[in-house]
Order: sequence, then C-alpha cells, then structure tokens
Amino acid sequence: MKKSTVFLAAFLAAGASADAAKNVILMISDGAGYNVWTATSMYQGKVDPSNPLKGTQIYDGAGWVRYPCSTYSASMSSTPDGKIDSSLIYNPTKAWDASAQSAVNGSGDFAGYNWVKNTYTDSAAAATALSTGQKVYNNSMNWSSFPAGRGTPLDGRTIAEIAKAEGKAVGSISTVEFSHATPAGLGAAHNASRNNYAAIANEMLSSGVLDVIMGANHPDYDDNGQPRANKNYSYVGGVDTWNALVDGTHAGGWTLVESKADFEALANPSRFTVLPQKLLGVPQVATTLQQGRSGGAVEQEPYAVALNANVPDLATMSLAALNVLNQDADGFFLHIEGGAPDWAAHANQKGRTIEEHLDFNKAVEAVVAWVEANSNWNDTLLILTADHDCGMLMGPNGATAAYDNLVYNGAGQLPGMAFMSGNHTNQLVPMFAKGANASDFAYYVDGIDPVRGQYVDNTDIFRVMKEAVSPTTTVSGNEDALNVIVMISDGCGYNTWDAASYYEYGAQGKQPYEAEGWLKLACSTYMAVPYHEGNNSIPSGSILERNIYNSLKAWDSTAAGYVYNNDTTGAFVGYNWLKQTPTDSASAASAISTGYKTYNGAINWANWPAVSGRAFYDQTLAEYAHQWGRKVGTISSVQWTHATPAGLGGAHNFSRNNYAAIGDEMLNGGWLDVIMGAGHPEYDDNGVKLASASSTKYVGGDSNWAALKAGTHPGRWTLVQGKSEFEAIAHSANPPAKVVGTAQVATTLHQARSGGNVMHDAFDPSYPLNSNVPTLATMSLGALNVLNNDNPRGFFLHIEGGAIDWAGHANQPGRIIEEQIEFNDAVAAVINWIETNSSWEKTLLIVTTDHETGLLLGPKSDTVAYDAIVNNGQGQMPSMKFNSNSHTNQLVPIFVRGPGANIMENLVRGDDPVYGEYVDNTDIFTLAYNVMRPKYNANFLAAGAVEFPGGWKVSSWFGAFWDGFYPWVFTLDSGWVWVWEGSSSDNMWMCSKSGNWYWTAENFYPWSWDSTNSKWVFID
Repeated sequence: MKKSTVFLAAFLAAGASADAAKNVILMISDGAGYNVWTATSMYQGKVDPSNPLKGTQIYDGAGWVRYPCSTYSASMSSTPDGKIDSSLIYNPTKAWDASAQSAVNGSGDFAGYNWVKNTYTDSAAAATALSTGQKVYNNSMNWSSFPAGRGTPLDGRTIAEIAKAEGKAVGSISTVEFSHATPAGLGAAHNASRNNYAAIANEMLSSGVLDVIMGANHPDYDDNGQPRANKNYSYVGGVDTWNALVDGTHAGGWTLVESKADFEALANPSRFTVLPQKLLGVPQVATTLQQGRSGGAVEQEPYAVALNANVPDLATMSLAALNVLNQDADGFFLHIEGGAPDWAAHANQKGRTIEEHLDFNKAVEAVVAWVEANSNWNDTLLILTADHDCGMLMGPNGATAAYDNLVYNGAGQLPGMAFMSGNHTNQLVPMFAKGANASDFAYYVDGIDPVRGQYVDNTDIFRVMKEAVSPTTTVSGNEDALNVIVMISDGCGYNTWDAASYYEYGAQGKQPYEAEGWLKLACSTYMAVPYHEGNNSIPSGSILERNIYNSLKAWDSTAAGYVYNNDTTGAFVGYNWLKQTPTDSASAASAISTGYKTYNGAINWANWPAVSGRAFYDQTLAEYAHQWGRKVGTISSVQWTHATPAGLGGAHNFSRNNYAAIGDEMLNGGWLDVIMGAGHPEYDDNGVKLASASSTKYVGGDSNWAALKAGTHPGRWTLVQGKSEFEAIAHSANPPAKVVGTAQVATTLHQARSGGNVMHDAFDPSYPLNSNVPTLATMSLGALNVLNNDNPRGFFLHIEGGAIDWAGHANQPGRIIEEQIEFNDAVAAVINWIETNSSWEKTLLIVTTDHETGLLLGPKSDTVAYDAIVNNGQGQMPSMKFNSNSHTNQLVPIFVRGPGANIMENLVRGDDPVYGEYVDNTDIFTLAYNVMRPKYNANFLAAGAVEFPGGWKVSSWFGAFWDGFYPWVFTLDSGWVWVWEGSSSDNMWMCSKSGNWYWTAENFYPWSWDSTNSKWVFID
C-alpha cells in the first residue's frame, strides 16, 4: 500500500498542473502574418526539404500548442464610437474568396484580398484585445468603445495590472518606441488615442505597474544610431521627464541604460553583480533598432546594408529583462515585441521584413533557453504570436493567382514573394504556446478555417494568460467539479423570467438562483446560419457575421416601416433585427454541447464543409463526460429526442427533424445513463391513452420502443412510464443503473393540454394540469438519484424546461408562466439536492436558456420601444405583450454557482448597455469542459527504477497527454500500464491480458490493488 502511494504521489508531484503559472511571457512579432513566418524560415533554411512551406523552427517542434488566431477589432473608427461592427469579425468564407473582383485599397483582384484589406485592426486595438480580452475601436489604448464620444479607460483590467496585483514583476519591451501601440498596450497604458505618446510614456513610467521598460526612440540619436541635432522627446515623456531619468531623479526610481554594452552586461549573468530593481532601457537609436536605418529598398536582400552597430538585438534585451524580473520570487509577466516587421511590411521591404522577424526568432530561441536554464515549463507559459498581419505577403504570382504560395529558393536567399498590400489585413496569424496552461487554448476555439484549421481569437490569449497569472478558481485535482448540471429554460428571455417571478412572488430577485453566491451574467445565443437563408438543415460552410449579437442593433428604437416574416408587430428597427437573426434550439444546443457555432437545424453537426458538414463525434460534453468515467443524463419536459435534450445528450445528426435516428443513437450510443422526457406514442397531449399507438419516432422507432417495453433492449435500459414510477425512482435507495423515462403524454408534460387560448391566465382551473405525469422537479430528482448512485466518478446532467418555448411560439402568456414556474421549481429541487447530497464545492450548476422566444415586452411595446412588462402583484398576470411568434436574438440570463463558476467571468465577450457584461453560449461548453476534464501536465521525464506494487519495477517511464484522457503512461519491465489518478493505490487501476497491458473502453478501470492480499484483482 505504501509503495503504491509513494509511487503515484511522486508522479503527481512531478507532473500535476499548478494552480497558476509563476511566469507568463508573451512575444509578439508585430505585423507578421503566416507568410512572414514562413518566408523567414525559408531564408534561414529552417524548413522541411520535402515541404518548404513547413517550418522547422524551435516553435515548430514537439511540445508546442499551435493555433491560428483572429485579430479583428470592434470598430475601424479612430475614436470611441460605442459600436461593435460585426462585419469586421473574421469570416473564413470571405477571407478565402478567390472570386475575381476589382481592386480595392491597392492591388487585389480577388474578393478575399479586398475583404481582409478593408476589415483590419490596428496595433492599438489588437494590443488592447490581448491585454484586456476586450474588442475596442482602432486607435484605442486599453480604452473602451463605450459610451460613444468619450469611451472609458479599462483601468485595472489589463494583464499587466492583474499580474502586478498578484505580486508579480511586470515588463514590456520592444524594438520600436516603448510608448508605441503594442508595448504600451501590453504595458498597461490607458489612453483614448495611441498617438498621445508623451502622456502614454509618462503613465508607463509613473503608474507603478512596470518594473522593466525597454524600447527605441532615444531623443539624442537618429535611425542610424548617430547623434542628431533635432531632438524628439515625445516618445519618452517629454524633455522634463527625460532629464529626470538621465539625472536619476525621476520619482519612478528607474535605472536608465542606454549603451549596447550595458544591455549585454545585464543579459549575461557572468557580467553583472547587482541587478537594478526597476530598469528603463532606451537604446541609442531613433524609431527602430534596425529597420529604419538607411537603405532598405523594396527588393533589397536582407543585411545588404550593415546593421546599426551601437544597439542591442531583441534577444539581448529579452535576456536583460528576464534577469531583472526574475528577482521577484512571485514571478513575472513580460511582453516582448519585435515591433518592426510591421514597419518593414508597410514599406513592402522584403529584406527588412525578414531581418526583423529573424531577429524575433533569435529572441524566441534565447527566451526558450532561459526558461529551461532558469525556470521550467511547469512554472512558465510562453506564447508567441502576431498582433495582426501587415502587407498581405503572398507568392510571386499572388496578384494574378489567388493565394499564391511562397517559393523556396534555398537558405540565405530571398524566397519568391510579393506584397499584396501596404497596410494591415484581417488574415489569421499564427499562435504558438508552450508550458503551463498552454493546453487551455483547446477549449477557446472560436471556429474552423478551411485553410488554417481550428482557430482562437486574440482575446482568448488574454483569457489564458489571466487564468495562468490569476486563476479565478482552483480547477485542478480534488477541487474540480465532481458533478456538472446544466439547466435550460428553452425560449425564456429576461422578460419571461421576470414575468414568472412577478406572478410567483410579486417581485424580482426572489428566485433561489438570484441569491448571494451566484454569478449572474447575460449570454448571447446567435447561430452561424439561420433558417431563412434558404438552406434549412444544410451546412453552408460559413458564418454570417450579421447574426452575431450587436447591442446597437438590438436596442435600436428607430421607427420601422415594415414587419418581418409576418410576425405580429415590428414597429422598431431593433425588433426587426432581433427577429431576423435568431438561433433555433438545435444550433443553440450544439453550441453549448460542443463550443462551436453551427447552422440552424444541426444536432452537434458542423457547418463545415459546405453541403455535407461533419459530425462532432466524441466532441460533446456528454461524450467527454462518459470518456472521463462519469455518468451522463439528459431530461426534458418535451420529447427527449427534441433539439435541446438530444443536443445536450450527445446525439449527432445533420437535421433535428430526424427524430427516430436521433433516438436510436441516444439509446444505443453507449454514453447515456439517463434519458427522460415526453413523447409517449400511446398517449395524447392530455395524458389520455390512445386507442392505437401513434408514431414511435420520438422514442427511437418501432424496434427500439418494442425492446424497451419488453425489457430486452441491448442498452440494458429500464423503462419508466407512469407518474408513480418516476416518483419511486426519485426516492429509491437502489435505483436502476440506466433509465429511460417516457412520461405518459405526447408532446409536452403540460403546455400542449387543452385550453391553451392565448388569453388564458396561468393555472386556469378550467384546464387543470395533466394529473398522470411527473413534474420536472420529480424527473430531475430521479435522474440525480440514478446518476449519483454508487458513482464515485461524478456525472454530467442536462435538464430542460422545454415548453416555455412552445408557449412563446403560441403567444400563450398563461402557459409560458406555468412552464417557467415548473422550471423554477425544478431548479429549487436541484439546489436542495446539491446542498443535501453533495455540496457547492463538488457540484457546478449552470442555469440559463438557449434563446428567447416571442419577444415578450410590456403592454405598450408596439408603440413604445422596449416597453417594460408591468408587475400586477403575486398571483396576478403581469401586463405584457408578445411581439413575435418565433425566436429572437436577444441576450438571455445565465446564473452559475459551484466549482469553476468564476471562470465564466474570464469569458466575457462584451458589455450590453441594458443587460451589462455578457458571455456567449459556447462559453458554457468552455466552463463545463474545463471543470470536468482531468488536468495533468505531462512535460516531465524521470529516470531510474521505481518499485511498483506486486514486485514489478518501472525501468523507464514518461508522461503522455491525450486531451486529458488517461494521461499517465508507464513502461514496465513486463509491458504497459495505464494509471488514472489519485494519491493512493485505491485510485490507481491498470489492465492486463495474457501478460500484455492494454486498455479497453468496455472495462474503464477493471483492476484494483488488493492491499490485504498484496495483489491486483480484477473487478467485473
């Protein structure tokens, strides 16, 4: 027993992820799109000879996480305009459109060229996105776009300020002026305009955030590193600031270094004795270290003109900064920028562009070596990227052949290449990461590019860095969520929640999920492609950016002269926009289930490639949970094969309407343990038994239904039908292992019963609730009882109040309140279960909706824009009016409590003027995935024999990480052993057959250590 405990504890100590990274380093090659990285590798000869487009740089090797990254801004305005321009959001279809088109903004005979050239970010907005996780207008320096006209400084929200608050040292360095957009943005400066250099420099020097600042534009030197008569002090804060720095009297306590020799001394541990605590390095050159020197013709080869001899290179500056910052025992955050690839690309200087990025590559190599000599990859996160592309570099025939490839001409030779622009573009840029938290990028994927593959956004880099620097919650080891419950009130917008609360309590804020301890945010729900594009349930291969939630459009109270799609009213522009851009429940469920936007009608089916799409097999929360040893359930108050329970239940189909096929997969897929809902083929909507059975499509088809009733289904399901059977399951001390609960009613538990006239009040006594069906609360408790029974691995459960949506479609004010109260009762029951049978330390509960239905507003909303519903007191119907009979693109509420809940704060996408900060429904996947996945860091290696229970010895062993799945692999003298987790042998399992070690999905952990008899035993 002790041997196995020590053995496994040693592995976990060596490889378990820390709660936070000690050090975070972000390196940016400004303006360097994909082809700049590739062209530089070609010039260096660091390419695969069989495929010169594939690099062999240090960051191309093993151990690095790689993703493309989108870089778009909120607005191309140069002042705060209070806008988020969704047309700027990266769109793969538009970015790669090879259709011929008249040139726009320079050479660009293809539609894709013109689109990326006219939707670009600038460096300030890109730096702000990286620094704060917020999209802003071009020209912003950590300054919000809202409100229009003046904006708001994003004080305290930059990664530099967050790191400083955690007690870390902070630095920002660049090969261009330190008060320039990127180093200033990552250096925690705040200004409405990036051009206010003196003010920005003074803030950087005086704010107390930074401990290291380095960058060019020495007042006394020109671009060739020669003394100049006309001195420029603006980039260093003005003449008074500069004089104080030179005299050593600046209040910031800076040590100023200027000479190349001083930089080199600080970079070399053998040459310094005492390091400064606060270092300002200003090399003796003007705008850039090298790019601005004389020469530099467009076609000039790299290094055709000798480099400035009196300045350090970026590698030297980086090492000096690292050595100074490393004095802080709490670690550091450091931004390093190769700033002049952008300058060279603006000027279309082929040789200088390669020179500058090659200098960046050398700095990367120096930083990697420093980390491995002075830290380790468990303590340090290193991220490499660009803030945007500049110049749109293509192959030599790019002007006539769309997206022409670079041509490799051998090491030391300029590749065949040509610039297509003299400005920034909206192309994806590369991103590389290694070390602590690097694997976190896997659950921030925003979309799929047909050329580059899965991509993240620059705001996601902030999110990963923030979690590394300052974890919002501990999400490793025993503090993960044992259980995750997602409760969805289908179709329930803000006003439906309020209307139900008015009726139930006579006031807002009385629901159990509105109490203290809950995180409350808004949530966007948009899809990739809506029904009305004419391709219902057909993958389009695109994302229509006009569907993305836009607060300005959503709240536009301008009078409208038309009504959209025969909806009941459409008096205002905002109403009509909300009604034109809705999601359906299938694409919303898919977004929550997989983290990907897709087309309306899709059940966990990708929108790419066009026409066929592809299934997200093994990529849903339900499937992940099963793979990780958890039990899984999905329940609803409507048919269990309907869009939301099917989507959150892990089904896959290109059309939500293929109910029988969806039901067949849910029953036979192998990952579900509980399925509950309506859709009984032998009862009508009033719970009355039919003379003859109706279609069995909602329960998986004839053969599945017959096998379920006979108790012979190969899935070993127990069929539960009657109300009393559901109630018994909810309270049984020994519930069945797998349950299909199909309530004795047709489409919904209650909403579709007789008497659904739109004018009827809630709980109209003339039309009582169906008496033969369970409540959603009872179904929820039954599911929890089954999933929790004899289950140390935890569970994932989806619970849907599905008929709020149905009542919204039918504009039934009474029924919509009935259904929401039914849902609220279920939430209360689940909360009570958690507090009685689990705890908030073990169980994460997410309460939200998939979209809004009915555009429910106040009684005067057809003439008064966004009129508020009227509270008429407890037990009284509120005064309200539906303005649609379909879904809308309104924000919806989300409430979160339990382990990892605060991670959601890291995922905020925007700030709505009415509902405040909002996340997206794909972020629900991110949160649930994050707290369920096993967390290990396998970047370690050990040597020597380790004694193992049963007398075996480990002759060599190594860590392997497969997306968190069975992460530890040990090579034994006798074969392979797969080890799961824990600090003792009670939690350690392996598989064996005929002396060969293997794992099978059917036997998840079939071996256990028998400490009494000192041997491994098989668990059947």
